[in-house]
Amino acid sequence: MKRSRIFVSVSALALLLQASACASKSEPSAAEDANRSAQPNPAAAAPNADLAEEADDPEEMPTTVPATARGFGTITGRRPATSTVVPGVRLRAHDVRVTIRDGFARTEIEEEFANDTDVVLEGRYVFPLPSGASLSRLGLWVGEDLVIGEMVERERAARIFQGIVDDVVRPRDPALLEWKGGSTFSLKIFPMPARQSRKVLLAYDEVLPVVGGRVKYTYPLSLGPDRAVKMDNFRLHVTIEDAGANAAETKMAGHSASLRTENGRLYADFSAEGFVPEGDFMIDYPRPESDAAPVAIEGAANGGFFSVRIPVPAAADQSLATHRDEKVIVLDASHGMTEAGYSAEVTVAKEILRQLRQSDRFALLLCDSACVSYPERGLASKSTESMDEAHRLLRDRTVSGSTDISFALTSALQRLGEAHKGQVVYLGDGSPSAGELKVDTIAARVRPVLSEKRAELRFIGAGSSVDEIVFQGLAETLSASYERLAPGDHLGRRAKDIAKSLSKPLLMGAKLELPAGMVDVIPSVLPALRAGEEIVVVGKLAGATGSERETIRLTGEIDGQPATWSRPLAFSNAPSENRNMLARRWATARIEQLERRGDDEATKEIVAQSIKYHVMSRHTSLIVLENDRMFAAFGIPRTHGHGNLSSAAEIGGSAPDFGDSIGIGGLGLSGRGEGGGGQGFGMGIGSTQGFGSGHGGLSGSHRAKPPSVRMGATTVSGRLPPEIIQRIVRQNFGRFRLCYENGLRNNPNLQGRVGVRFVIGRDGKVTTAANGGSDLPDAGVISCVVRAFYGLSFPQPEGGIVTVVYPIMFAPGGQSVGSWNASRRNWGRTSWIGTLDDKWRRDSSETLAKLQKTADESKESRRAREALINGLLVRGRFDEAFREATSYVSMDPDRTMPHELLARAAAAVGKTELAVAAIDTQADIEPSSGEMHKRAARAFEAAGDEIRACAHWRSTAELRPGDSDAVAEAMRCRSRLLGERGEVLNQIAAIKKPGKQMIALRETLETASVRQYDAGRPAGERISVSITCPDGVEGCPDIVLLDPTGRVMTPVTPGPGRSGSSWIALPWAMEGTYRVLVTGGLDSARGKVEVHLDNSMQKFDVRGGNGTRSVATLSVVGF
Repeated sequence: MKRSRIFVSVSALALLLQASACASKSEPSAAEDANRSAQPNPAAAAPNADLAEEADDPEEMPTTVPATARGFGTITGRRPATSTVVPGVRLRAHDVRVTIRDGFARTEIEEEFANDTDVVLEGRYVFPLPSGASLSRLGLWVGEDLVIGEMVERERAARIFQGIVDDVVRPRDPALLEWKGGSTFSLKIFPMPARQSRKVLLAYDEVLPVVGGRVKYTYPLSLGPDRAVKMDNFRLHVTIEDAGANAAETKMAGHSASLRTENGRLYADFSAEGFVPEGDFMIDYPRPESDAAPVAIEGAANGGFFSVRIPVPAAADQSLATHRDEKVIVLDASHGMTEAGYSAEVTVAKEILRQLRQSDRFALLLCDSACVSYPERGLASKSTESMDEAHRLLRDRTVSGSTDISFALTSALQRLGEAHKGQVVYLGDGSPSAGELKVDTIAARVRPVLSEKRAELRFIGAGSSVDEIVFQGLAETLSASYERLAPGDHLGRRAKDIAKSLSKPLLMGAKLELPAGMVDVIPSVLPALRAGEEIVVVGKLAGATGSERETIRLTGEIDGQPATWSRPLAFSNAPSENRNMLARRWATARIEQLERRGDDEATKEIVAQSIKYHVMSRHTSLIVLENDRMFAAFGIPRTHGHGNLSSAAEIGGSAPDFGDSIGIGGLGLSGRGEGGGGQGFGMGIGSTQGFGSGHGGLSGSHRAKPPSVRMGATTVSGRLPPEIIQRIVRQNFGRFRLCYENGLRNNPNLQGRVGVRFVIGRDGKVTTAANGGSDLPDAGVISCVVRAFYGLSFPQPEGGIVTVVYPIMFAPGGQSVGSWNASRRNWGRTSWIGTLDDKWRRDSSETLAKLQKTADESKESRRAREALINGLLVRGRFDEAFREATSYVSMDPDRTMPHELLARAAAAVGKTELAVAAIDTQADIEPSSGEMHKRAARAFEAAGDEIRACAHWRSTAELRPGDSDAVAEAMRCRSRLLGERGEVLNQIAAIKKPGKQMIALRETLETASVRQYDAGRPAGERISVSITCPDGVEGCPDIVLLDPTGRVMTPVTPGPGRSGSSWIALPWAMEGTYRVLVTGGLDSARGKVEVHLDNSMQKFDVRGGNGTRSVATLSVVGF
């Protein structure tokens, strides 16, 4: 049965739950547990070790009190070689210097970060930049020296940085700047010495927009109303060298700065202490009118670069333009928009609705991985009733889930009726996270229906971080227009301007004719252009230019009528102070072109262009190392050095071939070889010097026997030699040892086994890792070791995936550990199934009180928050766990783990819609994870939501073209749900050697209706549970399985197992107690639960009702 998607936001739900929290805070009366032999795993009192299966990079924002002001980015501190995030890092100083000339801006930022704690930390800072900015410089002060970073292939840079950070014995001074998503970047700095500070330098270039004859500069300071970064000292200094800039006609918004004019230059200054910005800083000034188009020239006539600005004139007579009286307004309502971004979308949408003519017809779509709409079908006429319904839909919806742009656009276009009279307006952040994920594949799906309807398509970027590569790419590919709703804009005024502009025709099929000698022009294809906007093209010079008689010619069609404009060119040299700015601008534009393709050849060129011209891309990062010797050790050519840059160095450095970044040796404990010069500073497992000497860790600098770390007998299922797996894992023992040493700080006698069950995917990467049977009594260490396996890389297996169980034994220094065999059984004990009542859920009040106290006292500790939620889950306190998880998501919305905990808790209390929405949101946070999409697809199939399942099948197929199951499911659902039977048959026909799945699908498409998703049935797994109700019975309860660590498994959250709509099956199980429960259902519903464990089976009668009820217990021995 298909379930409708609910529209309750997590933040709104948190407020509702707070009101009812008092009624459920009291503990149930204690009673003797009839199942005393089945005690919770010790891990339940600490973070769930199995959570590492969906481990996040812990760089994202810290847990903070909700509803606080959000400042310029987010800051966290992390203990080296751990995932522990701690408070105590702050932004001490933020000094911004801006130079603007000829509509180009160079922004340089000096930032000082302070560590207020008593331990060494890795500082992490996530911040926005203007969309379209070209980031080209990162510097780190090492002592008194400013060391400038180099551009390196992204994954290699991350390996180098992490290897240095993890090597706490030989600390160095790296910094790493990475693209994070949209227009957001992440900066990591190490070390942050205790009670000291570090300084960095960033610089970026941008082409400033000119709207209505005014040049506008925006410095992004505010990401929205829900996170805070306070700056002790903030200073902004702007120098404007353009003619026409004067204090009298200059406008500012966001923050008031002092203005002065001196020697033909305009200066703006703003400073503040204890500064938490509430809006962006914006300044705009008039540009003198001119009949000529300005051209900036840089370098020689042969081999130099140019940039030309072309204003788009209005049509001579717009009164005769065809009115498009069918409008479909689409709002991105996914998690990525944030509440603030969605609020801006709503403001614009309401204004568009208000300005509709009485004769217009409209539809309103709110989309994530599917869409809800008013009206449900077709178009509605404008009336008081229809406006009220549309406003109600906008008001009741809150953001969640992922973004399927292609489905949103095709759904909107299909609403339109008569050809050439429709208009689709799409508002969003342009970041696809479901369905098709690349510009080319999105456009390929949208183009046929767009051509059929002959509709006008307009994109409006909204939100704190907009992916302009996607929006600009779609605008050029689909002949659409694009404009940005900047965060600092006066929202009401901009909404009115946008709504009014929708009645003005676009210049379609625009082409630009440039003089000879201007080549490699980008963009090569122009989007649809709005009257009054200004386009900027860049290119290379291949001959003499500069003649006053040179002209450009802009042609196209307005409302089907040809239009032509010509303008003379006015040449000038690019600002000499900003060397190679146009070269970097051209390289950035070329990289953005290539990003839209997403194939391997494009990626290779992106990396090469990024390194050659020293501009950031999504496949490269800027890394700073301590000195030139360290750069040489890692095989990174020095094109930049200390202090100022030379023109030759900026773009003349050689770019190593992409793919040559894997070397031998490397720093620290990574053991993977970071592409260095083979010098290897790795730490062995033998005797080493104890920790201390100023970098935290264990005290003292004496020599001590190191902890003992030994491998147990490994079991391998798949075609990859065990000795290769063992060798690679042994090379990373240093990482596991550090996890153990952190545990020794709390318990000097800590010892035991950590068994890790992990899966090596087809690409050689670890796709899942989980607790595979551990007796070490420290869940934090178990979780740390399990997470470390995600960083390992193996040779690509032959013939599919490889499953490994790898036991590691730990003991303090001087003690020995015995051997252990993965297949060892506990003789004299056997697994069994028994009945279960709810008495077990009433115990452990004292433990939970301690967990609650720790979470209350450590509000910024993720570990404490997660330990509390897992402690509640493992003890069956599902309603309380749901409240805590809901609160956790509202505090920390941009990491997957809070949403994962919410999904589990929601599933446990029967809130399936919220559970799948939380899973959908995880795909939005990690859109490039094929595993995340596949999981979401299966969850939605189990929930009966085929459209959203299809969105994620399509994403999985695009990300994993070698996954035959995902590709077949994507083709099946496209044929069944999207009307693409013919296209799918053509795709199958193009396959030279189709497999059995493709042949079967082809035969079905040619002869019969397309089936629904078939999850199969349990097929001999070690544990399986299912529920059945007689035919015709409505409101059958949902099945729940709880493992020994508190992981909730349901049909939509099956964890490491398989599931269908009414069953769960686990191929393996850890030792301990599993519990079977049912939740929800109508009081009148009756059914049977069937439980299988090894060779045993029992059935239990159940009925519907409120809450979650216990059914059976499973005692598992061995695994």
